[in-house]
Formats: sequence, structure tokens, C-alpha cells
Amino acid sequence: MSLLLRSFGAEIHCFALPPESEQNLFVVAGVANDVNHRLGDIRDIAALRAALEAANPDIVIHMAAQALVADPMPRRSKPMRPT
Repeated sequence: MSLLLRSFGAEIHCFALPPESEQNLFVVAGVANDVNHRLGDIRDIAALRAALEAANPDIVIHMAAQALVADPMPRRSKPMRPT
């Protein structure tokens, strides 16, 4: 969504928790290079307020989502055997 909005000329400011690894869409797709981003937690009202004041946005879009997707097949130390 951020890249789409940037393609229309929008100035994007992001406020998010730090990624758990470098292998994430934000980094891999190059979003990090094309938006203003600040690390923080929306539950930290002072940090959120500071980020909003610095960005001075016309519009705010909350795009938070649970990033953790459960692994449908847990990692096994031994290969599975046919029954």
C-alpha cells in the first residue's frame, strides 16, 4: 500500500515495531528506501504523538496487522515416514 501511495506522489511516514528479521517485505520490497519510517510502539502514546507531530499528516491510515503466521507443519528433527 505504501508503494502504491508513493507512486501517486504521496509522502509516506510509517510508525512500526522493529522487524523481527531482515527477511521481511518492508526490506525485501525496498519500502524502507522509499518512505520516512520511525520505529516505535503505538501503545507508547508519547512516541506516537511525537511521530505524528513530526509527520504533520493530512491523512492517517492505520495498516497494522498481525505479522505472525503460524507454521502449518512444525519443523521436525527427523523426516516423516510413510505409514
